[in-house]
Amino acid sequence: MAAVEAGPRPGAPTARHLGEFPGLADDVVEQSRTGIAVAEPDGRWVWANATMRGILTAEGVLLDELDAAIQALLPRARERALEVMASGHSLTERRPGGPGASDLQVRYRPWRDRSGTIAGALLFMQDPGPIAEATRRWGETERKYRLLAEQATDVVALIDRNGIVRYVSPSVRNVLGYEPDELVGRPQDVIAHPDDVEDPVALATRLRTGEVVTICTRVRRADGRWAWVESVARRMTPTADDIVAQVASRDVSERIRATVLAQAGSSIDRVLLESADWTACLEVACDALSELLECGLVAVHVCGPSGDLQVAAAAGPLAGRARLARGTSDDPLLPTLLDGFHLQRTARVDPAPGDPHGATAVSVPIRDGRDSVVALLSFRAIDRVRLDDESVGRLEDVADRLAVARRVIDDRAELEAQRLALVDANQRLEERVQARTAELGAALEELESFTFSVSHDLRAPLRAIASYAELLAEDQGDRLDPRGLADIGLIHDAATRLSELVDALLELSRVTRSDLDRVPVDLAAQAEEIAVGLWREQPDRRVELRVHQPVPPAVADPRLTRVLLSNLLGNAWKFTATRPVGVVELGSDQVGDQTVYWVQDNGVGFEPAHAQRLFIAFQRLHPAEQFPGTGVGLATVARIARRHGGRVWGDATPGHGARFSFTLAPPTTAVARDGASA
Repeated sequence: MAAVEAGPRPGAPTARHLGEFPGLADDVVEQSRTGIAVAEPDGRWVWANATMRGILTAEGVLLDELDAAIQALLPRARERALEVMASGHSLTERRPGGPGASDLQVRYRPWRDRSGTIAGALLFMQDPGPIAEATRRWGETERKYRLLAEQATDVVALIDRNGIVRYVSPSVRNVLGYEPDELVGRPQDVIAHPDDVEDPVALATRLRTGEVVTICTRVRRADGRWAWVESVARRMTPTADDIVAQVASRDVSERIRATVLAQAGSSIDRVLLESADWTACLEVACDALSELLECGLVAVHVCGPSGDLQVAAAAGPLAGRARLARGTSDDPLLPTLLDGFHLQRTARVDPAPGDPHGATAVSVPIRDGRDSVVALLSFRAIDRVRLDDESVGRLEDVADRLAVARRVIDDRAELEAQRLALVDANQRLEERVQARTAELGAALEELESFTFSVSHDLRAPLRAIASYAELLAEDQGDRLDPRGLADIGLIHDAATRLSELVDALLELSRVTRSDLDRVPVDLAAQAEEIAVGLWREQPDRRVELRVHQPVPPAVADPRLTRVLLSNLLGNAWKFTATRPVGVVELGSDQVGDQTVYWVQDNGVGFEPAHAQRLFIAFQRLHPAEQFPGTGVGLATVARIARRHGGRVWGDATPGHGARFSFTLAPPTTAVARDGASA
């Protein structure tokens, strides 16, 4: 409820004489709601405005002769005119109205010219019709307004300029439990919460400006409980009894409580999101309930190691919280709290009838995901307030929300424990993989060193065997029979083939042991240079090299790319030997962001099912007698591709040639996964 103190209005404009506005005086007099007539010095009525003519017509008087018409309505009009002209004073009298009509108020006064000389008389007469109608309408409006105020569900109050309640609608019984007479004549804030009382001066100032003021405050009900009330105050034109403001109020406690509970739920969710702190969730819940249930102490108890109750969070009166901090062993409400734990249900105790010190106490269990009671949400009232079932329901709602929060916290803790266990297991596995990788790397390095040493040490003896066999055939050939010469030839060929194999192994070892020198490499130019060498070695062969431009440069080691192309082109040259005209092709494809290079021929091909065997050293798909070679070339190609971060794969159809594709991707480029890895 609100009041406004009526203050002086801003200064009125300075009055001016009506004669300063030509023509305006005639219009004002003619259109006046008061009947006006003018008499000359002899008392004869010579002029009347529209309202006066209407009054005369309504009374059934003919207007052919104005003076006669006024005399017919007011027989003493001429006498009164002469009287006021003689005395210089006004004269007022009443003329009784007809049946159902109001009396006519008639006033005579002298009329003076600008020099102050009496120049005639004026007759003023009020039309009773509009007055009666206005009175009737005002009474009807007042009756409707009172009926509306008395039937409204909101509490309607009228406040005077001193802040005193002058009227309260009967709905206050249902809203706050008071009788209207209990509030009328008392200050408007008599039942307001001390913390919510508005500054009367500031509120009056706002109302005087025409602002409709909406405020939300707590007021004490007749039963002692607090209720949230939303009030809308409007300024009124001051009445005879100084009423200056109208206030309409409604109970919004449920809306406020729903908002507080929603905010409490959001706060609990935020705590869960940010820290998953169980104690913080309990404190948020206690604060929210303390705001909703202002007539008591809210607390959360947990069961201590020895089975005693300990306070985890509390909100409400400071004295009550201090007492809780000292423990609950001497609390007379302890059995109610223990019932909440042991019976695992909502426990409640109400004050005995006539007990002036008793208070309601309620305890609600909070359960975890295993349906075990882990805490107890309790409330104890003050001021001998009895807690209603609705408030107990709010306690149970918050307890359910806390139970959900506890389950979330427990689940999150369990997931975190599982995550840490998984991280630990992954760490141990990573350490084992690194150890095994290191062992494997060391073994491979040792094996490569051994291969290099053995291959290097075998080269000289093998060359010596081949040379001595050749010398023996030259020097002693005439002494040997054909069988001996054939044996010497076999020794020479075997030593030569073994020497070539050793050279291939050395080349394979160098591919692994050498450092990469990545530069842009023109693979097409390298292929053409290698092809020239192959043509010179086999001038009687008809072989075409077809380069499908453009072939993008590869960022790779040029020495190793030459070895790679030499092996691929050499194989293509070899396996097209059965064709009248061999065709060897070099090209590239763009697969995503990866460049795939390929070498293709029209040779004998191979079985695709055995393609992976080609990239293992000494694995052959064709007889050495038909297509001689060491069986190490494609293994070298695969190792070079892997060293560049790429791979190689083959595809073929028996009798229709083969295609070998490879990538030389830098370490930062994703390698395409088409085909099988070599």
